[in-house]
Amino acid sequence: VQCQEVGKVNVSLRCEFIRSTPDCSDSDGYISYLDGAFCIFPPPLFALAIFLYALWLLYLFIILAVTAEKFAVAAFSDSRTAGLAIGALFGAGVFVTTVVAGGIALVKPFTAASRPFLRDIVFYIAAIFLTFYVLYQGYVTLPVVLVYLLMYVAYVLVVVLSAWIYQRMRHRSLAAPSLSEPDLLTDSEEPSESTPHGSEFDALYLIQGTMPIWALLVIIGTPLAVIIFFTTKNNQPPKYYFLFSFLGFIASALWISAAATEIVNLLRTFGVVFRLSNTVLGLTLLAWGNSIGDFVSDLTLARQGYPRMAFSACFDVLIGVGLGCLLQMGPSKTVLQLDAHGLLMWILAGGLGISLVFSLVFVTVQCFHLRRVYGIALLVLYVVFLIVALLTEFGIIKEES
Repeated sequence: VQCQEVGKVNVSLRCEFIRSTPDCSDSDGYISYLDGAFCIFPPPLFALAIFLYALWLLYLFIILAVTAEKFAVAAFSDSRTAGLAIGALFGAGVFVTTVVAGGIALVKPFTAASRPFLRDIVFYIAAIFLTFYVLYQGYVTLPVVLVYLLMYVAYVLVVVLSAWIYQRMRHRSLAAPSLSEPDLLTDSEEPSESTPHGSEFDALYLIQGTMPIWALLVIIGTPLAVIIFFTTKNNQPPKYYFLFSFLGFIASALWISAAATEIVNLLRTFGVVFRLSNTVLGLTLLAWGNSIGDFVSDLTLARQGYPRMAFSACFDVLIGVGLGCLLQMGPSKTVLQLDAHGLLMWILAGGLGISLVFSLVFVTVQCFHLRRVYGIALLVLYVVFLIVALLTEFGIIKEES
């Protein structure tokens, strides 16, 4: 029995249905949102519960402000929410490569750096083709995950090698100023590449037993706090100061993992309440929430006169999915099943592929001059993509049997 069938149950029996249906159980997370909406809040206040959940979801998006790959780690851990992860990855990819890239071209038309642009978009298209294969198979195997990771390693090596070649050419030109400037384009305007790796430390905070976690933290933290208090001075950092950076990294990773899990559970709750698939929630709410930071920051960079830097940041979304899948695998689990069949999945992958191929062809034909007509075309492409995806979700566009 699917959890979304709760809408067909009598209002007085919905709480019992939620608690007795295995598909409604939350395997991860700290809050049972379905239980709260259907059991804790009385039926007259059901709308209030959904409103509070929406505010909580917005707050989680604001405090995280991270990319789709972080949520893919949490979503891929449960086969019921794999569609949410796929929808978010493709939805964010389409949004960034159309709305964000198109917005930059509208705000500040410019000439793109040809080699970095071709490099980023070719790697992205290669990742899309690999994802087409994964969707066709319906599962992810360890060799495919390793191919994702090798693609990312190759991408980083190409970026580093390009920067090294540019530096050598620059030193030569400085040593011999009479020579003409090299025609090799620079990547210096691009932001440093950060590894979009998700992290999962569920075993660290899923502690079994009767002792509450806060009590365990007090027992461990109190003596450590006393030791630090008596071994530190106000005028100089202690010798073990580097450990605080390591602990800060661990704490940040735990917060990201926990908040990402809560977001996945919240979106699944909205899917149950409004009878929406995880895929369409991923390509809309989760994709928009993940990408709004890119949208604001990239447009700000463009207005400040750095459109190349902003534009190059639009093509680095999908490549980190490999580690997200790898973290869910183990010695006895080398295959991840994906509920990724159906017309909507192919529309998602096709929409992202079309947007990338369109940018590759259009920008190349225009000699890498990004004008406002390019931005308008990308925005129209996203609107068409979203309309087709929603019509498919609501059954107006159907797959031929």
